[in-house]
Amino acid sequence: MGDWQKFYYIMNLVLDEVHLFNNVSVSVFETTIRVLGGLLSAHVIADGNGDKLPGPYHGELLDLATELGKRLLPAFDTRTGIPATKINLVTGAHKRNEDTTTAEAGTLLLEFGLLSRLSRNDSFQIAAERSLRELWKRRSSLNMVGTSLNVETGTWQNSGSSIGPGVDSFFEYLFKCYLTSGEVKLLDMFWDAYKAVEKYHKHGDVFYLTVDMNSGDVTSDILSNLQMFWPALQVLIGDVEEAETLQHFNMLIADQYGFPPESYAVRKNTLLLDDPGYTLRPELLESAFALYQVTREQDLLKLGESIMSNLETYSKVACGFASLADINTKRRDDRLDSYFLSETLKYLFLLFDTAYSYACGDAAAAQAAWLLQLPFVFTTQAHVVPIDASFHAAAAAVPGDDPEFRYSCRRQDAHTPVAEQTSVLKETQPPLSEKVPALQRPADVLVREFSVGDAKLRLKLIRSEAEQRFQPLARMTAVVEQTSESTQIVEKESKLTTNDESTPAEPQLQRRALLAAPASPAAFGVPLTTDGVYAPMVFSEPLRACSDLSIDVSGKIVVAERGGCSFYEKAVYAQAAGAVAAIIFDHNTESELFTMTLDPKDMVEKGVEINIPLAFVAKGAGRALMKAQQLRGDAVRLQLGLIPTPSQGDVTKDPAVNTEAQFSGFSVELTPGSTPLTSAELNKELEKMFHAVGLKLDPKVVLRLTTQLADSQRTAPQGEHTMAEEAAPKKDEL
Repeated sequence: MGDWQKFYYIMNLVLDEVHLFNNVSVSVFETTIRVLGGLLSAHVIADGNGDKLPGPYHGELLDLATELGKRLLPAFDTRTGIPATKINLVTGAHKRNEDTTTAEAGTLLLEFGLLSRLSRNDSFQIAAERSLRELWKRRSSLNMVGTSLNVETGTWQNSGSSIGPGVDSFFEYLFKCYLTSGEVKLLDMFWDAYKAVEKYHKHGDVFYLTVDMNSGDVTSDILSNLQMFWPALQVLIGDVEEAETLQHFNMLIADQYGFPPESYAVRKNTLLLDDPGYTLRPELLESAFALYQVTREQDLLKLGESIMSNLETYSKVACGFASLADINTKRRDDRLDSYFLSETLKYLFLLFDTAYSYACGDAAAAQAAWLLQLPFVFTTQAHVVPIDASFHAAAAAVPGDDPEFRYSCRRQDAHTPVAEQTSVLKETQPPLSEKVPALQRPADVLVREFSVGDAKLRLKLIRSEAEQRFQPLARMTAVVEQTSESTQIVEKESKLTTNDESTPAEPQLQRRALLAAPASPAAFGVPLTTDGVYAPMVFSEPLRACSDLSIDVSGKIVVAERGGCSFYEKAVYAQAAGAVAAIIFDHNTESELFTMTLDPKDMVEKGVEINIPLAFVAKGAGRALMKAQQLRGDAVRLQLGLIPTPSQGDVTKDPAVNTEAQFSGFSVELTPGSTPLTSAELNKELEKMFHAVGLKLDPKVVLRLTTQLADSQRTAPQGEHTMAEEAAPKKDEL
């Protein structure tokens, strides 16, 4: 923007006010992309424009960034080299045995690589490269990565693969790190990953769905706002026509409500909101900015104008801009994320900045993508990282001869006034109802997970399409207790019309149901009964219940969020605080219900026996409980219990499973641990697993599965899923 006076003022404000000796634990990922990236970007700008600054600059921002990098490095001290999610900036303390996401593990190399180049200390780049390398070598045979894995064992905890939450920036950094380093291996990794996305995730022209990383099967049709960065990446690599098609669809989604929703689905040509909020995310505008550089489509400017106008109308408040809790009603939320300042507003400004334009040259230049002509790339937080000019020639070596991909660069005359440019998108593209084909939802599945030491068995039963949806094993019901209105009226009339001084009858309490949701009981703790537990509800503080609770929860059912620590640890802290039961709600919109299991190592370390029941519910149920508490406060009570089912013999049957072979098949996934399981151990565990869900299979079927898993276990590396599949058993096999 050329305001060097203000830049210099803010730079010195940061140097005076930002200190690293605070005794707090911070997110390694967020601190890297937001703070470290910001410091390095500002240093690059200041160091390269010293003649424009109103005062001296001697690399103080780089010094601060280097010190921050040193304080983050201990987080990489894990068995895999994949960093812990959080670290204490003073003590260096961090949890070793925890899960992290693919994005957190694979979105560090741009910043750490730049820090090594500038500080001449290669330890930063080595750490980030190892994390990325360890992540990539755990990809599936289909060249896909999952959403989360354990930093110590490297085993995948969520095998769902997507271009959305938990994964998104992983793809972006593979290509951008290649641009800034010239490392061809990174380019090879990117193209393998990109091809897998286009092959397995893409359905139709515009739907990038969540799939299982091992099979490629669709597991969710929920789409995320975060996925809207994909056209920007496609422009960067030269896949412009694909980017235009997807961007047009995303613009149609945003046009329905004035903002793009956090998550949504399109089913039978109908847009359905999963999370109706909008946290002022930049991805749609990032892609609009990138596309405008090579197409000059006026509708991209109209999108920016619309978003800017809606922000002023619905989001602007006295002290800044507020996120929207609901784009239907435009109700605001008390939240403003830093990416709104570093990304959203920046891309809006650059979209309309006439000085920021780049010509798209001949076919070779188009193939190499427009940003290769620039001296920098944007990080995932829109900070700048310079590109070494010596890498430009190598950067043109994208696989243009690959028949799976075609690259194009279409742009009108750069000198044509914007007002005279003709709009192409809305004139040539059909409306949403015609553009979007009907989606078939994935077949309903029932998933149960079981731990065997540090190995995991995962049973998936696939419902026959002719049958009804599986019924959950347990149910959570939220109710509000209120005094019967009729009783209160009778009491008032009695006092007015009689002289009876006897004690009036106690008001009758009525229970009014607020919501009900399916729940999956844990495989440890006190078993749930059909009578269940009925008690007041309270949300854990801290919400994830990974440390001592700061509130008294005696006699109450504690509700906590998944993540940050094991389910067992949450149970320990809830029980210690006096809870009578605990409900854990998911942090991932797209995951399925599963059985929470106990890692024996946790039991050995803490030695606490769990004497309360626990259950797992979906993210939507947790969000609904939060709203219920906001509206009804302490009046909310929870009923948690098994769904009554007819008993069948001496088998405790999971009512979610119909043993009359009314499902089309099932699979068992094995994630090997540090020590391979013997055939005898596998056979025993499989029998226990099937018994737990009420399936009594022919021993020959179990033996066949045992053999498949035992054989595949010998060839699969630790942490990589192996799978045995069966068609639905015949009745004589049950």
